Amino acid sequence: QQKLSYEKELAGLYFSGHPLKDYAHLYKAYSDTELLSIADDEIPDRQTVNICGVLSQTGKRHLKTGKIMFTSTISDFFGEVELVAFENNYLKYANVLTEANCVYVNATVNKGEERPVSLILNSVLPFDTLAVSKDKSLYIRLENKSFIGDVLSVISKYKGVSVVCLYFDDTKKTMRSDSENGVNICARLINDLCDKFGYDNIKIK
Repeated sequence: QQKLSYEKELAGLYFSGHPLKDYAHLYKAYSDTELLSIADDEIPDRQTVNICGVLSQTGKRHLKTGKIMFTSTISDFFGEVELVAFENNYLKYANVLTEANCVYVNATVNKGEERPVSLILNSVLPFDTLAVSKDKSLYIRLENKSFIGDVLSVISKYKGVSVVCLYFDDTKKTMRSDSENGVNICARLINDLCDKFGYDNIKIK
């Protein structure tokens, strides 16, 4: 992986094989848009897309407002596009937005008159959360039991056999489901939960 990162940085190309090659099944399962179609201006402005790709040329700078803006190139088998994250999402996902990381991104297409098309980050997950063994459990950390209804509204769409454990900060207690009321742990479920409850409050183990 480090060798591939150097190749991309020095030559702009991957000569030893694309980093996504080992994740081709995940790319097929989760990516709904090829980056080439975005770069070629085939996708409408403001459309939300799900992308699997590898990050390179990562960096950040301060805007005139003083806030942070993260930028990176995200590439798949077919093309590459600039990925932008503004401060709130950058701080939320900083541990995932790292050089040479293979990620699953939900983003919004952004077209400007004076610059190439880019993607505005909504959320991002590392690839190691996309393929999950059924014997693992999903842990969700909540402030208190008043949020149970919010959890159920999300997980009810992802029926499966994996156990769900709810941890409550106020009582320091955990509520555990049985397998008959479990979930199918997949990227979309994790994405929904992270958006609603915060990235650090969702664990799989």
